[in-house]
Amino acid sequence: MLTNPSAKGLGLQLAASGRNVVLVLPLMRADGNPCNEIGSFADAAFLQEYLPEIQAFMFRRRGNFQFGAIGRLGMASFSSGHAALTCFLGNAANQAHPLYLDTLQEAYLFDPHADLVSATLPPLTQVAAWAARGSSGTKVARLYTQNDPAQLAPLLAQLGVTAPGPAPFDAATPDDRNSLTSLPLTSWKDLATKQGGSVPYTVSEQAHHVISALMLTDALRRSQF
Repeated sequence: MLTNPSAKGLGLQLAASGRNVVLVLPLMRADGNPCNEIGSFADAAFLQEYLPEIQAFMFRRRGNFQFGAIGRLGMASFSSGHAALTCFLGNAANQAHPLYLDTLQEAYLFDPHADLVSATLPPLTQVAAWAARGSSGTKVARLYTQNDPAQLAPLLAQLGVTAPGPAPFDAATPDDRNSLTSLPLTSWKDLATKQGGSVPYTVSEQAHHVISALMLTDALRRSQF
């Protein structure tokens, strides 16, 4: 990531986390309405039926015809993909569905729209609402951002997270279920310099990409999977 901050390395991050999880990655399409970009995947009822089908297909390919129901589910989004996550969590029909209330247990936000606080508020609002409903006592919410956390304080308070001071920092609830990791551009610039990387991280867009390229490992290591 020190030489190519745009590479995401999702498979490598899953392996490095040591967690036994399966990645389902919908391929989004460009649309004027972000709620239409992932089609049926924005519908909790559809996911409730479709995810077991994916599981069944993969298990049967390996000759295993005995498998259980879908267990703990997490959702993660990066950059403008947070608009689609906002649509899913903000859908009134989804909010009454068991998948939203209980099956979905973890949500990771990877730098919503880089350094735009105004674009971070909608997904964080919906995550805070989701975290307080259904099986709230076991839900996990994590935000990784370049943003000034002071402007997010009211919503972070709903998740029980308090920014300890100037960035960079990692702040979490006592049980580490909810957390805020604030990593501004200067943090990545300092790291690259110390590690001898060739990318100087001179613009927020570079840090924007490297957050999703590294922080999924952290989120999964701290997860309940």
